[in-house]
Amino acid sequence: METRGAAVRRTVEIAVPAHIAYERMCRIEEYPLFRHQVREVLALSDDTLRWDLPGESFTARLDLREPDRLLQWHSVDGPDCTETVTIQPLSPQRCLVTAELNGPATIVDGLAADLPEFKRQVERDHPPLGHFVNERPPTLNRHRSNWREQRMIGRTSTGERGARQGPAA
Repeated sequence: METRGAAVRRTVEIAVPAHIAYERMCRIEEYPLFRHQVREVLALSDDTLRWDLPGESFTARLDLREPDRLLQWHSVDGPDCTETVTIQPLSPQRCLVTAELNGPATIVDGLAADLPEFKRQVERDHPPLGHFVNERPPTLNRHRSNWREQRMIGRTSTGERGARQGPAA
């Protein structure tokens, strides 16, 4: 029986630097978190991976690794699959991730990266630096950027009026 080939290309813009997106894409043990049909991916060596999917397993070899820019692999046994992940910096804090997967139509959709889920996880784990600079932790559901000198300035996220800015009484 001949299996028809299929191709999936997905792209997402992520609010993290390219090196963070690349580093997270290199964490193969996390692939099941954003590749829904992948049960497990194990590193057999620096350039050899073992993929486990429902009803299918295969070994893949990493062909290219260009830090902060490119990952490419192909299967060496099992179904004939190839994937190229490119990461393009858009600014110091944003990048574009594109994953192109080719393989049998029966498994390619489940094997392909769910890039919106990848984006949610990466942005959740790496929030913009500005959220932490010169801010106190939130207290009593008040928005943390309204706090100065341990007094609330302006309005909270619930509309509560705080103290006026000025010298402490």
